[in-house]
Amino acid sequence: MQQHFDGMEVGDTDAVSGTMDGTMYNPWGLKETNYVMWMMATGGALLADDTCKEVVRKWEEGETKMVWPFKYAKPFDWQFKYRHAVDDHNNLHHALPSIEDAWETN
Repeated sequence: MQQHFDGMEVGDTDAVSGTMDGTMYNPWGLKETNYVMWMMATGGALLADDTCKEVVRKWEEGETKMVWPFKYAKPFDWQFKYRHAVDDHNNLHHALPSIEDAWETN
């Protein structure tokens, strides 16, 4: 799957089809400077629009400094925008109850 992104530009996204144990799957990939970020999701178009965050990647290729702006496609934009929601919920859910904070005394 990694070879699928060889020759693509930083910021390019694509879905790769496969089958495992008779079940089809389509992981989505985002080409970064030196790796490909993979994601499995159930919704969202693999396209960027005006609501998606624009980012810039900077790296060096030999003596050449590269700068490449691009917009995240929707699933990746949502990942970076909302990934804290589950962590925040879990932190509250697993916190120890505090009587001092729950009851006010006068």
